[in-house]
Amino acid sequence: MSLKQTTLGPWKNVEKRYPVGSTANAVIVNVVNYGAFAQLAEGIVGLNHISKMSTDSMDASPANIVNAGDKIKVRVIEISKNHKRISLSMT
Repeated sequence: MSLKQTTLGPWKNVEKRYPVGSTANAVIVNVVNYGAFAQLAEGIVGLNHISKMSTDSMDASPANIVNAGDKIKVRVIEISKNHKRISLSMT
């Protein structure tokens, strides 16, 4: 057994740490044309889809809203623990 197997992975209790509907602080780690990836904790990164980022126009670019390294507040929209995915929206 390795040390990695004996420690809890970051996704083990993700629903308890970040329940759907809760808010959390996050850091933008990557901006892509369809949204931005935000890190909630070590090993836990969620997608903030462009449709959940701005109320302005649908053609807004995520790069015009956030940049890598920005600290933002997000709301947890959905968790797919099996796929290790979290959907986020900016609050």
